[in-house]
Amino acid sequence: MAMVKWNVFAPLVAPYAAGAPGFTIDAAVRQAAIDFCTRALVLQRTLAPVLTVANQAGYVLPLVDEVMAKLLHCRIGSEVAGLLTLPQLDALQPAAGAPRAAYVIEGATTLYLHPVPTTSGTPVVARVAVCPSQAASTVDAALFERYAAGIAAGAIDILCRTPGRAYSNADAAMDARGRFETAINKARTAAFYAYARSSPRAAASYF
Repeated sequence: MAMVKWNVFAPLVAPYAAGAPGFTIDAAVRQAAIDFCTRALVLQRTLAPVLTVANQAGYVLPLVDEVMAKLLHCRIGSEVAGLLTLPQLDALQPAAGAPRAAYVIEGATTLYLHPVPTTSGTPVVARVAVCPSQAASTVDAALFERYAAGIAAGAIDILCRTPGRAYSNADAAMDARGRFETAINKARTAAFYAYARSSPRAAASYF
């Protein structure tokens, strides 16, 4: 997976933020990319298997400079796991046994199984939508190649809405925000149909 630094977006952003330091532009781009990926679900990974450990509910997934935006599919051994939502978690009672469902917390890197496994060694394979972490210094090059203009628009919105700067500009921020939202909507729709075509059973399997 090729990675690029945040400053590759600078030529698309800097003309709207004259005088903004490079690190300020990079931070705005990173925040826009996080928002874009969290909402559009365009960065998806099928992760390497992790093995269950008896009496252990949570499993840190092998993500580098990325966190989970959404759990899309999970297989526990030969079974497709149900995908729990946060409201459903409130109604769960602690239990142990053969896990039948999985859930994640947005912005984290840990996958949780329910019930808590009572045996070790069962492979768990998750497909997740991810976004860059707040500490990420690089981003997947595919994100730049496919969505540079939309993410740049989000960064321009952030910068132009910053009060008390030479580049503060409410009109420019509003225009950029509109372009950012349009890009998210288009990317989210494309990602949804691409995933549904490739894995219809996974897309429909909820607990």
